[in-house]
Amino acid sequence: MTLAHSEIPHMTTAGRFTSRSFCLAGSLACSLLSVSLGAGGCATGAVARSASSAELSVDDANKIVDAYKKRHETRAANTNPLREPKSLDDVLEVLRLDEIDLFGPSAKFAANEGSARGQALAGQILISWGDGQHLLASLLRRAARELEDLRAELQRRDSATKLTGAELERLQRVEKAIVDLNGVETAMMKVANKHIQDGLALAEKVIAAAPNDYEGYRVAADYYHVREDWKKFDEMIAKLAALKPDSNGLVFLRAEAARDRDHDNVAAVGLFRDALKRDPKFTRAQVAILVLQPDLNGAYAELQKLKQVNPNHQVAVWVGPTLERQYLDWKEVNDRRRNRITDQALPGAQ
Repeated sequence: MTLAHSEIPHMTTAGRFTSRSFCLAGSLACSLLSVSLGAGGCATGAVARSASSAELSVDDANKIVDAYKKRHETRAANTNPLREPKSLDDVLEVLRLDEIDLFGPSAKFAANEGSARGQALAGQILISWGDGQHLLASLLRRAARELEDLRAELQRRDSATKLTGAELERLQRVEKAIVDLNGVETAMMKVANKHIQDGLALAEKVIAAAPNDYEGYRVAADYYHVREDWKKFDEMIAKLAALKPDSNGLVFLRAEAARDRDHDNVAAVGLFRDALKRDPKFTRAQVAILVLQPDLNGAYAELQKLKQVNPNHQVAVWVGPTLERQYLDWKEVNDRRRNRITDQALPGAQ
């Protein structure tokens, strides 16, 4: 069978678990204000006009996403040799790194390789690619809301009492950031859904061609997870456990089920940590732990671990710097409060 686009769940794994995250959207909103917006404007022409319409094509969506990325790219060109994979082991390494810049070439290489394993890995890459883009799109959407609220607050204050020069500059930056974000979240969702759709189509082929081997069961588990067919998902988990009980992918799948089906974040984090213990370079597991943190203190600690695992990961690059500044500001205020309490408790304190 072939899936119609409308059958794809609107929110994927990434979209579901970001709704329970601590403050990543606020960090991204601050990041949008801290970068230089003078190097590019919002997308223009037919692409920009179609960004908010139902007629937005995948090609135009890709153009919007690429233009946005170029305007906000703060690192040097990615020279990772995995941009040109030479083997399926390279593709597997890209899956571990969870770096969306590397997904395109790897998906193409794996799909053209011809084996059932190659098709399965291509399907996994495409689904992971879509999930990663859904995560960013969710953050961008929530960041846009943060910026809209900030603009409204600044405009309200300006109507009551004129803003200072610094506040006016901030309002201008907020307005530029809002314009810059126009249509990007919609476009990224469109591209993400296309990647998931393509990944599910490949998964169906693998399930049909190799229903009784590890690759078939592994991609089938991803397939049923995305479709939220938990009964079939559990069947694939049982088959994977019987075939390869020491599989780290099995641990990761159980962590995803704990998070997305059972809504048990504590159990999910424990399983993601188990996956990382087995494979310290399993970036996707570390990102999941970071996003599931309930507070800034925990998120900061997990960000440092993410930077050690893969400093080029999109969350580390896009959100990391501002998250670190937020943490340091919070720590400074908290330390001052703690010192005041300590001083007041000392003998002779007034």
